[in-house]
Amino acid sequence: MTVKRSMKRLFAVLLSMLFAVSNINITKSSDFIFTDRQANLFVNGRQITNLPMNPVFYHDSLLVPSREVFTPLGAFLEFDDAEKKLYIIYNGFLLVLQADNIYTQLSGHTIRLTIPPRIINDKLLIPLRSVSETLGLEVLWSESTNSAYIFEKSYLEARDRLNQNGDVSNNPWPGNISFPTRDDNNIVTNIYLPRQNERQVFLIELERPTDRFDYHLLEDNRLIIDLFDTVYQTDNRMLVPNNEFVREIRLGTEPTIRGFRTRIVFDKTRQSRFSVSLSEDRRFIFVDFSDYSQNNFINISGGEMGRVSYSGNQLRIHKNNSQINMSDIIQIDDYNNLRYTFVFPENIRFSDVNSRIEVNDQLVRNIEFSHVNNRPVIVINQTRVLAPIIFEDETYIYINMLLPKQRYAKIAVIDPGHGGQDPGAVWNGLREKDLNLDIAQRLKARMSYDRSIRVYLTRNEDVNPSFQQRVAYANTIGDIFISIHGNAATNTAAHGIETFYFNRESVNQRGFSSRALAEIVQRNLLRYTGANNRGVKTNSFFVLRYSDIPAVLVEVGFISNADEVRLLRSDAYRNQLAEALHTSIQEAFQVYTPRR
Repeated sequence: MTVKRSMKRLFAVLLSMLFAVSNINITKSSDFIFTDRQANLFVNGRQITNLPMNPVFYHDSLLVPSREVFTPLGAFLEFDDAEKKLYIIYNGFLLVLQADNIYTQLSGHTIRLTIPPRIINDKLLIPLRSVSETLGLEVLWSESTNSAYIFEKSYLEARDRLNQNGDVSNNPWPGNISFPTRDDNNIVTNIYLPRQNERQVFLIELERPTDRFDYHLLEDNRLIIDLFDTVYQTDNRMLVPNNEFVREIRLGTEPTIRGFRTRIVFDKTRQSRFSVSLSEDRRFIFVDFSDYSQNNFINISGGEMGRVSYSGNQLRIHKNNSQINMSDIIQIDDYNNLRYTFVFPENIRFSDVNSRIEVNDQLVRNIEFSHVNNRPVIVINQTRVLAPIIFEDETYIYINMLLPKQRYAKIAVIDPGHGGQDPGAVWNGLREKDLNLDIAQRLKARMSYDRSIRVYLTRNEDVNPSFQQRVAYANTIGDIFISIHGNAATNTAAHGIETFYFNRESVNQRGFSSRALAEIVQRNLLRYTGANNRGVKTNSFFVLRYSDIPAVLVEVGFISNADEVRLLRSDAYRNQLAEALHTSIQEAFQVYTPRR
């Protein structure tokens, strides 16, 4: 089972390649040792030129300019001159470095570097190997060419598949590997700004559905959103006049080894609550800065508000002769925050801009009516997870408040293990909680195309629901439960996939057992990945022991194993794991008809 460890920097991947500087002619100036030859830097095989300052050797470590090295990898860097702090966002990590401070913060965890960053000639230089390996990159040194090579795992995997052997410096970039073209990527088509007296929601529209985006809030109150495999036509800066929450928005697109990445930076005016959510069709991202405590809501008792009424778990809206295309209504199911949103087309309006019906029954707390970019918006704030359904007749639009099991015949609950302050196992620069969530989100994206099965995640972001909350979620909502984990062991040779279940005969009363689910999951994971088979096993883990539905916990591989962690870092392997779980869920429901 998973071993909880503090973050360790990745030690030398190839022991024969030492990051040393012997046999180099040097001159000395104060504490710093400068080479009389310029050290060459290569990122994923491409040489970095036109550096603002040459690298510096200091106590046998190489200090380098940060921006020029890490930006080609798709990292976001920002320097706080007053605090002498450098922020690096890369691959889901937030690394905070400070000049002359040997300790760094990696997403809230304290890490000790080999040497501290230094300011030389008004330029912050950082220890290349120490910082790179903390972020899970690999660094090699070629003594013969006085060159440092920084690699992402995906680059090395591509090189290995092409059987490129010999000294890495002889062929740093295989000829048939290239950056993708902009045509291969999704497109940000528009960003809609909120109007005064409207709900303060910024709407990001994409040309096609997106499967992955990340966001981070920096200490200086900037919100960073990264859209992967996505481009914007030109770099842009958008001022947001007279907005209480956002001063300006900056957009930029950069190529990375994985494809183009568009970064959107919201420069906030002050601290405030916010939420980032994705629409059901995955083409719209909602960034909501609304401060509910300051909205001038009109509280109405009895459920009647003009031509809108709520009664018997149904919201009814009079069309008032408006022509509404139901396919134009955007739906956002933010079920982890108990919120369901409908965004209507511009040709209808609510009579009261900010209005609310107080309900406070067993399903709904209240229903809010507002406008976003001149579009009417209905937000249903729930007391429990709902699956509202919307339909119409000639006179009315109806929204019925249904429970998930009332609307969907087959429901799978996916549990990305750990989260928040609990990182799970941390080895080789990889945190288990990030791996678990990433695989779960890839699985959910695949399942979204299968309308016969509904998938819910116990967490969609970096939070840590309790074991009790995870189990209650599964028992209340789901028909099957799969908890995703990464493995680790002090024996770093351990490798492979294993699936656990709790042996309880009463589960068989449903006509399908946890053991049967575990066998399906293990078989498909092995078939898709070719991993070592560690078997199907019993265990009394809390989330298995107290689940009332068929439930399994899968360990997808050992992040403590050097070879397996390389696979677990790759997009291709994570996609294989997600596809195997997708197939397993489909296969399980082919032989299992839920009994509720």
